[in-house]
Amino acid sequence: SALKFFNEAFPDIIPKPLMFDTDQGLLLMTDALVGGQQLIEKLAEDNPEDIPHITKQIGTALGKIHGYSKGKTVQVEFNPNNDFSEILNFRYMYQNIDALSKVVEKIRIKKEHVLLGGLSPKNILTNSDEVAFVDLETACAGDPVFDYAFCIGHILLHHIKNPKLGISLFEAFES
Repeated sequence: SALKFFNEAFPDIIPKPLMFDTDQGLLLMTDALVGGQQLIEKLAEDNPEDIPHITKQIGTALGKIHGYSKGKTVQVEFNPNNDFSEILNFRYMYQNIDALSKVVEKIRIKKEHVLLGGLSPKNILTNSDEVAFVDLETACAGDPVFDYAFCIGHILLHHIKNPKLGISLFEAFES
């Protein structure tokens, strides 16, 4: 699975799967980040001043993950035919928007990396020094741009109370 694949290389970023039962849909894993909180909770705070620092950590961790996975494949246990364009279409109905559909198709055909696939703030744990990623059932092959765009899109569209943080988010992910 993607969880095992990434945990072997990055045990501090990805939790270790201990038991998986496909028939029951059960997964038991190690604690992803002791003392951490979901990024979605951090974004709900009135003035989350450490968001630029956290997004830089997320960008750095994603860079490591995508660099490691380039040219590799992994069997995804939840859905071996997972395709991020299906995720996008289900959640955002992108196929109804011609310009967006063309961009998605352009990124979809580039399958050089293993992606996390559903990198929303509820799937990112953080404390002041570290980040960890959980919930990799939408892992798939594709262009790393998808993971970054999915995460930034979620943060900007759903969770920012302070619009000025948007600029620092882009700057942090850019580095």
